[in-house]
Amino acid sequence: MSQPTTIIASDLHLRSTRPICRKDDYWLAQLTKIAYLRKLMDKYKCPLFLAGDIFDRGISSPSTEKLLIQQFSNKEIYGIPGQHDLINHKRLSWKEGSLGVLEASFIVNVISNKTLVLSNYNIRLHGVPYGEEIENNLPAKGYYNVLMLHTLTVNKGPLWFGDDKSISAKSLLRKYPAYDLIIVGDNHQPFVVEYKRRILVSPGSMMRMSIDQIKAQPKIYLWYAEDNVVEEAYYPIEEDVFLSETTSIKRKEDREQLEAFITNLNNEYDFSLDFEANIEKWIKENQVSNQVEVEIWKALGA
Repeated sequence: MSQPTTIIASDLHLRSTRPICRKDDYWLAQLTKIAYLRKLMDKYKCPLFLAGDIFDRGISSPSTEKLLIQQFSNKEIYGIPGQHDLINHKRLSWKEGSLGVLEASFIVNVISNKTLVLSNYNIRLHGVPYGEEIENNLPAKGYYNVLMLHTLTVNKGPLWFGDDKSISAKSLLRKYPAYDLIIVGDNHQPFVVEYKRRILVSPGSMMRMSIDQIKAQPKIYLWYAEDNVVEEAYYPIEEDVFLSETTSIKRKEDREQLEAFITNLNNEYDFSLDFEANIEKWIKENQVSNQVEVEIWKALGA
């Protein structure tokens, strides 16, 4: 193999906050990985295909948007919206969010159920956002035909008991036989499946965002179109970045208590009488932890 045709990644889930299971400088960890992606693009002079969930929320922080604008300026990137790139899961709402900012800044070419012909690479790339059916599915001879989706795809069996939403990789390969390469986002587990000389690639997530990913090694894939094969590359990671499982669970419980407090503020109490007394009543009734109580009063400016 010589020069890769493109770099494949997905599920960056960029955010300005740290997941509850992590204890490190999460912003720096993200920056390190984005810089590594840029380094690969500089080295191989090839485009990057992103299969959705570039951001963790439809409207991310300006600093998160700025990170990608600075790191990916003058790079060739093609992406599709995942559900986390949408605002309230509404179709096309990505245009009003952070992904829309990247498109307007000429950082990411967003493919929303259409086909792009990348003449420099002899590729016909069809991108399908999360929750949409494939339209204008017309692969052509003489090109490397690539389909990029954001749909929960599994390698072997369901992800959890009762999982009825995922689709198997081989089912997709059988369903769309005209595509040489199918790229899928959403599943945070990386894997590659081959079927009749065609391949499906699930890049997995860039970051380790949950405690069950503590032993995971996030990957990127380099695709060589002429041979239709991929090569693994590994994001740089640091050891000892997770809290203990017990601490992670406690943090999750604290966050759930805080979210419950916010939800109930407007529903259950008459704040016109004695605002602070009602807050104290809710804290007492719900046996809120000391840490959450501190955060509540801090948020209220007390």
